[in-house]
Amino acid sequence: MSLKRCTILKTIILVLFFYISNTNAAVSNLKFAVVQNGDSTDLGFNYMVNEGRVFIEETFNLSNTQSVYNIFTEEEAYQSFVDLINDGYNLIVSSSLNFGNAIYQVAAEYPNVKFLTRGRGNSTMPNLARISYNVQSADYMSGYFAGMSTVTNTVGIVLPGKQFSTYHQANSFAVGVKAAAKLLGKEIKIYCAATGSYNDADIATVATNLILSKGADIISQIQDDMTVSLISMNRGNLGIGTNGFPQRRVYGEKVGTSYVIDWGVLFMEACDRFLNNTWENGWSFLGDFSNNVIHLDTLSYRVPIDRATLILAEEDRFVKSDQYNPQYCDPSSCTVFNCTNGCVSYNDWSKATVFVPGVEFLGDISIPLTPVEFSKGAKITFSVLATICGVLILLCMVGVGIYRNAFAIRSASPIFCISILFGGLMIFAGVAVWITEPTNHLCRLRYWLVSLGYTIMLGSMVVKNVRIFLLFNNKELKVLKITNSKLFPYVGLALLLNCILLIIWTSIGDIHEVFKRNVDDIGKYEYIKDCYSSTAGNVTLYILLVYHGLMLLVGCFVSFKIRTVDIEDFNESKAIASTLYAIAFCLFIVIPLLISTAKIYQRIIILVASFTFTAASGLMILFIPKFFRIFVTGGDKSSFSSKLTSMTNNIDNLSYFPDEEIPNEYSKKETPGSGDSTPASGNTSPKSSTSNQASSQITTPDSHSVSNMEIPKTAEEQE
Repeated sequence: MSLKRCTILKTIILVLFFYISNTNAAVSNLKFAVVQNGDSTDLGFNYMVNEGRVFIEETFNLSNTQSVYNIFTEEEAYQSFVDLINDGYNLIVSSSLNFGNAIYQVAAEYPNVKFLTRGRGNSTMPNLARISYNVQSADYMSGYFAGMSTVTNTVGIVLPGKQFSTYHQANSFAVGVKAAAKLLGKEIKIYCAATGSYNDADIATVATNLILSKGADIISQIQDDMTVSLISMNRGNLGIGTNGFPQRRVYGEKVGTSYVIDWGVLFMEACDRFLNNTWENGWSFLGDFSNNVIHLDTLSYRVPIDRATLILAEEDRFVKSDQYNPQYCDPSSCTVFNCTNGCVSYNDWSKATVFVPGVEFLGDISIPLTPVEFSKGAKITFSVLATICGVLILLCMVGVGIYRNAFAIRSASPIFCISILFGGLMIFAGVAVWITEPTNHLCRLRYWLVSLGYTIMLGSMVVKNVRIFLLFNNKELKVLKITNSKLFPYVGLALLLNCILLIIWTSIGDIHEVFKRNVDDIGKYEYIKDCYSSTAGNVTLYILLVYHGLMLLVGCFVSFKIRTVDIEDFNESKAIASTLYAIAFCLFIVIPLLISTAKIYQRIIILVASFTFTAASGLMILFIPKFFRIFVTGGDKSSFSSKLTSMTNNIDNLSYFPDEEIPNEYSKKETPGSGDSTPASGNTSPKSSTSNQASSQITTPDSHSVSNMEIPKTAEEQE
């Protein structure tokens, strides 16, 4: 008999040994991690989730559990899941409802890893389970506490709003208040306000003060923090903790009670199934008062004893039966929901888009946004400059029209002068638009005006210089007739290409005004109106900038090539070159400044300053000398004619082409028919012959052939 007992005892010991060995081996294989949308310092939801992780670590003597904090987007969540899997974690929890898509995707990609996510109902994926707690029971008890504790018979609740599907929580709170009111035999007013967020403390403050102004003395909240209760407690009222943390540990007896969420119980269910290999396909677990996931914290001594007794008795009903759900069975709820046997189904209750009778909704609370205006001083400065420059340009246009026959204007082609001035006028109109508050139309007009203005102004300058380049680079002395009518189509072509690029930009750029917040160090509730352009639109703008850069490059090249021409009447190359160089130099300064600053208004100031400088300086360089000659030195006298007269009167001291520098074409080549001519005196001296030859061969930019001291024709006269 003793031998038999010894055999049985040995068998039991061996079984226990193998069981413990297998359990230890399974535990050693468990690597547990939690991904959270906050961190453990919030003394709320994330703190309690982290407490659950620590509980698992202590229970199973693990040293490799991990919490990944402050994950806010699904993209970040997915990457966190993948990183944890690569590190060997095989039981991963998603504690936020916002990570649903990410965890479903990663669960499908990694079937050998177990996952837990927030939610009710069974999952269809074999490696993904759902865990949750009955927040409706918890909110009902918060309402029951508020109804029992109110002195003013007015209570309230602050929630995120309809877009967060939280009306069912406000309804559960309201039913709890009405149950307490019915038991006490009194009427209690219930107010509700929505913040549009779980964690916007500023809007929650406004909502709380609004409810307090209605006479409420107990306010609950569906928020991540304690902002609502803190404001109420600072008025001497009792607070309610609703984010799962026992707030009494922090705020003491000011907190009437808190409902506490024990995430350790939820996590323990998953770990047991993982270790015991009982992970069933699509299992789920719902925490409630009945399975110790939810419980009320110690009540404050400020709660009257008789009321505290009633509150604890109601909690005990939840604890004793998982079928006790009074939040679904208030008779008044059946007036807005479909009821079966006097109760609303869980699904209908959870999808509520209306409030139960007795709740006065104060609306979606918001804080008005304040616009940050463009600097008033800068706006006045650039407005005045643009206006003055615009008026001066108009006066110059009138002056060009009046003095179009004056040689200073006539030799420069009045039509091109008007074109250049008109381009400048468009640029200054663009400056005025840039400093104006943007709208959808003005966002487009900003670029159209400035871009077309520069194309007209630069295009006209470049074409004028090209004409001079062709004339003075004519080494074979061919007669060239380059009229304005031949040149203007090139300006038109440049303008057409510019318009095509702008039309493409307008069509694909999705150009519109936007309200930008949290930029340029502005306040939380301030905004800046700016213009938006899509990626495709920005690419088109870069192409447009390259187009203008090429035009500027061509202009600089041509100006360099004709830099030695020194006939003032027919050559504006120096003035035009100075303008083009100034614009190019300005770009070298402006582009680094634009890159170095991301502030919207600073970039606008840099841009309009560069527009103003380049346009104003260019027009001044071109037109001040012309009108100076007209009004001061007399604009009808041609400097070329003066030089020509000087050359023929004293050919031995030729000042325009010194003897040693006279080109062969001018000093040796004979004009057809001149070799046989005979002077009137019948006696020709070498000096006289040289004079006649020089007289007959001097060429001009527009007529190319000057004989008998004839003043050359301008481009206007050629037409």
